Amino acid sequence: MAIRFAGILAASFFVMTMLSNAHAAPKIGVASAVQNSVVRVVGAGTQALSVGSDLFSNERIRTGDASTAQILLLDKTSLTIGPRAEITL
Repeated sequence: MAIRFAGILAASFFVMTMLSNAHAAPKIGVASAVQNSVVRVVGAGTQALSVGSDLFSNERIRTGDASTAQILLLDKTSLTIGPRAEITL
């Protein structure tokens, strides 16, 4: 029983460490407009962006067909990304 608890505790610690490191880079802005398929690339997968999603340094953002995104950086710079594009912030 104690070994099983220790294993669960270790796995929980690992997951929490991975989640906290996912956004270890500084926040640089937010998604201020999202149309259709706009995602952040996370490892081999993707995560959908929505209006208000925080964006971080060195993140990759990808838009799909007929998709656009507008990013508002902390210094008030606005960046618009067109369809079928990928950028690293």
